Amino acid sequence: GDENASTTLLPVIFEAPDAMAWDSEDAARAANPSLGSVITFDQLAPEIEKARESPEAEGRYRRLFLSQWQGVSAARWLDLTEWNGCTAETADAAVPPADAPLYVGVDLAQSDDLCAVVLVWPTRDRMYVDAHFWTPRATATRYESRDGIPYSAWSKAGHITLLDKPTISENVRRQIAAYIIERNATHKVQAVCYDHYRADVTVATLEAAGILCVPITQGYRTSPGCYELERRTKERSAVIAPNDVLRFCAENAEVKRNDYDEIRVMKPDVRGRRARKVDGITALVSALVEARRHTFPAAKMYWQGKAVLA
Repeated sequence: GDENASTTLLPVIFEAPDAMAWDSEDAARAANPSLGSVITFDQLAPEIEKARESPEAEGRYRRLFLSQWQGVSAARWLDLTEWNGCTAETADAAVPPADAPLYVGVDLAQSDDLCAVVLVWPTRDRMYVDAHFWTPRATATRYESRDGIPYSAWSKAGHITLLDKPTISENVRRQIAAYIIERNATHKVQAVCYDHYRADVTVATLEAAGILCVPITQGYRTSPGCYELERRTKERSAVIAPNDVLRFCAENAEVKRNDYDEIRVMKPDVRGRRARKVDGITALVSALVEARRHTFPAAKMYWQGKAVLA
């Protein structure tokens, strides 16, 4: 009924339905009506093969060739199907053996955002993971109303503590330390891994309780922990206690790669928005930097022969 509306332009968007197998010729044809003349399905085969190898490549293929919107993090690092396959149905199903060593990764907010504590128990055959989060209630309310992130439901499920204080105060930081000290009563904490730029009252409280705290330089120094998490989820040798906040972080996590094939966790490239969190995954890979050492005892000898010069 708009008198100024154009009657000479008819916009048409071709996209593959989500119900179609994304790597099928039918999906490619649905999004590319010129398939067979301008480009053939065989020419797309190399792109499809790359897409089958990683969630990041799959997101790129579906975005560029199928016109499928992949959400905020089209370059997702972790395969959520593999993540779900590692997630226990209940918290009780993810309880580690009583003698399993415990490594802890922490990611502490500077002021009024998300804090993460991730617990990792490595054993010979499995890696057990649990987590808990803290954030001010006002921060959660803001993200929930603006971005639709269900912090209230996560709080009711016990996955995150919503704080009545407007910031992550020193008292809250001591509460986080107390949470870790309580875990130390049932499983010996081998190390608490933290960003050395954020050493504060939490670390001081833990060290006063006799718990070893190890500063982990963020960036590509965490690459071994990243690859350990990637390997564990792919081979399904991780047992992850159900936690929707941790899964939310896994869904958002991207990685950046350097020339030496080292990787580091990155937030989605969404300028001006802080809602898409990766703190739980950052804490997890920091813990894994130390926890993976449990798999490689220092006393193990890999070479016991002699080098003979010809």
